[in-house]
Amino acid sequence: MILFKIRGNFLLTNLVFILLLSSNLLFSQKKLTLEELLTLTKSSSLEYQIIQRNYLKEKLEYDIYTKSYLPRVELKSSLPTYNRSINQITQPNGDNIFIEQTQANSTLSLSVFQKLPFSGGTLLVNSSLNRLDLLSSKKVSYSSNWINFFLSQPLNGYNSFKWSRKINKEKFIRNNIKNYKRFEDLNISAVKLFFSVLINQKKMELTQKNIDLTKEYMEIVKKKDSLGRIVTSDFYKVKLSLNELIRKYEVDINNYKNSMLGLRNLIDFKSKDSIILQEPNFLELPDIDRGKLEQKLMENTVNYSMDLEILESEKELDKAKKERGVQIDLELAYGLNSNSNNFNDLYNIPSRREYANIGLTIPIVNWNENNKKYQVQKLNNQNLLDSYQRKKKSLSVEVNNIISEIASLFKQVEYLQENISLIKLNINSTYERLKYGRQTWYEFRRELFEEEKILVNYLSTIQQIWLIRYQLRKNSLHDFFVKKDLFFK
Repeated sequence: MILFKIRGNFLLTNLVFILLLSSNLLFSQKKLTLEELLTLTKSSSLEYQIIQRNYLKEKLEYDIYTKSYLPRVELKSSLPTYNRSINQITQPNGDNIFIEQTQANSTLSLSVFQKLPFSGGTLLVNSSLNRLDLLSSKKVSYSSNWINFFLSQPLNGYNSFKWSRKINKEKFIRNNIKNYKRFEDLNISAVKLFFSVLINQKKMELTQKNIDLTKEYMEIVKKKDSLGRIVTSDFYKVKLSLNELIRKYEVDINNYKNSMLGLRNLIDFKSKDSIILQEPNFLELPDIDRGKLEQKLMENTVNYSMDLEILESEKELDKAKKERGVQIDLELAYGLNSNSNNFNDLYNIPSRREYANIGLTIPIVNWNENNKKYQVQKLNNQNLLDSYQRKKKSLSVEVNNIISEIASLFKQVEYLQENISLIKLNINSTYERLKYGRQTWYEFRRELFEEEKILVNYLSTIQQIWLIRYQLRKNSLHDFFVKKDLFFK
């Protein structure tokens, strides 16, 4: 009698403990599918908002850059600048005298600046009007630059504007792709978190089921023990297994809570409702066109990783090539100027200002440094091109590996689905034999743990399929499971 009281108290204590551990999971539950989670990452994920803002920032920065090639017009004006000082004045006979002067100077100017990307030059056009008030003598004088043209043009040198336009355009395209790939990384994180929670949830459910089975069998063992049909040690074996399962259930709940916390943080889910995940819909084996997959990976992975580096290298190669010889720069200026003490006479007769200069930079003794720099850059450029070709050649192997891996994962799912059905049938059969003494408890216990192992392998394989789908979306910017191109918005 004492033995059965101890057993009864033991079962009651464990039952209460299990109910307390799981009560928070049974209250106010919210079901969530993987598709819903992926949608929530767009609407409530802080990471997604950061990606969106980065995309907008890159767009604005590129717009600023493209507008820099349009004419820049500036109007500048200064209010009368007051100046009182003692100045040295040279007389007509050559003598210098010092005179105290009080002046007010006003200026108004209009400037137009234009880059010439096709030639690498710059053009400046400006016009200005100045007024000088000699307050001490109450005199006024005016000066005017009617119009001034200034052209600076390299004749055979490096055109930085041409390369800057190419590189900044490529950077903009690359940054757009980079932002989209970051979004796919977010999807990949969501898939990993979803399956982490789902696997822990399934483990918890399976452990609970095994606890119920063990408790049910303990009642059978008690009856047999009371009739003297089994030895007492058999009861302790079952009790030890129950203790182990209860401890495992604690671990499963703890793992579930930790993984759920990561999921809630991803989607910023503040509700205290419990989230119960639903097993995702089974994806169908995609019919992937090898040629299209290779093309998409070429455009969005190989070219994405190499195009900008190759452009930068070609820019440096062109610069080194142009700088190793004689460099010729042309400067031209033309203007119409005038001055008068009367504003009405200011624009009567202008004086011309003309300027022309051809500048030569000739390397005489630099120990062949410029040519060596060119050779270094040429070797570097060739290495990049060879690396590009090597990546292109390895694509076909990578495509075969991807298609083979996807096919293998789907076959593994079919195999595991069949094993899940078989292990459930086997557990039912083994349990029936156990009740009639034709099976040992440890043999039955081994089947219980084998069921969890197969279930975890099954869900892990499903996870791999979803992960390879989104990894492929990231690398190709195309969803081959639904045959759809992807665009970042």
